Amino acid sequence: MVTRNKITKLVSDTPQPFRGERPAYLGNAPSRPASVLMLFAEGAAGLEILLTKRAQHLRIHAGQVSFPGGKPEANDDSPAVTALREAEEETGLLTDLVTIEGYLPPVLTSTNYMVDLTVGFCNEPVEVLDDILCPAPEEVEEVWFAPANPLVQLEKFEKHALIRDGQRRHYWQVKDSQPMIWGATAAMLRQLAVLLVDAK
Repeated sequence: MVTRNKITKLVSDTPQPFRGERPAYLGNAPSRPASVLMLFAEGAAGLEILLTKRAQHLRIHAGQVSFPGGKPEANDDSPAVTALREAEEETGLLTDLVTIEGYLPPVLTSTNYMVDLTVGFCNEPVEVLDDILCPAPEEVEEVWFAPANPLVQLEKFEKHALIRDGQRRHYWQVKDSQPMIWGATAAMLRQLAVLLVDAK
């Protein structure tokens, strides 16, 4: 069972370096920065994790499951500030209810964003947060907390491939997830699953 204690042992106080391999199809163009909030709260059956479903009218990643987040603004002095600001904008989350624990290693997306993973825990249980959260319709169709444990089991991840722009690309998918969790969000969850296994 995943717990707050297990997760906090994995994070660092400062953003971590990228540990993966850069796919050849991304070329040498510098990666663009982004940050997401991987937010946990206590639910009836243990830790739950905040997810959003992106609005269907968006030009990029429409309808996909994601963590709240986005690109930094000029006055954001850390990835955590970006992640909290975006979470508040997208979900109505009150940031004073969040304790930031630190960072997991970033994930490089297929669209060449280097995404810092900010880990936070809510100071209120899920049943209180459900009454607070309100998706911003211009960006988010739905926001909810999902049980974390099934989403961080390494055996739940499947690797798939697709051809885009003549290049073969791989992506991760969480098996049997409804709605389907795949791509960058699945890669972030899988990274946490790997770190939890390695920490045993």
